[in-house]
Amino acid sequence: MEESGKQTEEYTGNITYTYEKNMELLRGLWEEVFDDPEEFVDYYFENVCTGNKILSAYMEGQLIGMLHLNPYDVLVDGEELKSYYIVGVAITYSMRQKGYMKAMMRKALEDVANEGVEFVYLMPALEDYYNNLGFNK
Repeated sequence: MEESGKQTEEYTGNITYTYEKNMELLRGLWEEVFDDPEEFVDYYFENVCTGNKILSAYMEGQLIGMLHLNPYDVLVDGEELKSYYIVGVAITYSMRQKGYMKAMMRKALEDVANEGVEFVYLMPALEDYYNNLGFNK
């Protein structure tokens, strides 16, 4: 463990893409972590995230984290490029500060790079979470 008290070992659980069968679990985690109105959460889970790639992190069979990749096409210098908007990055409160978010973000960025996607973006509530992952304001 580092002097700051943060754990330094890497996540060794299971990170996988989630499909419809786990939407109730994902919604529960969303409601636990985010303070969004129920109407927004209903809309998001019924209409938006059905087209997303959603990474889920599990430890001992329990959902502990998620990361949503919303697909977007962006126009850059007159060229339409595939991109992803990263949202819904969440770790259950009891499992924070253990490297799970960083492991999910690394997996997501590696996967989108393997797709040939050169640009992903996010609008974080706290920028410090993402600075060490190469995101710039």
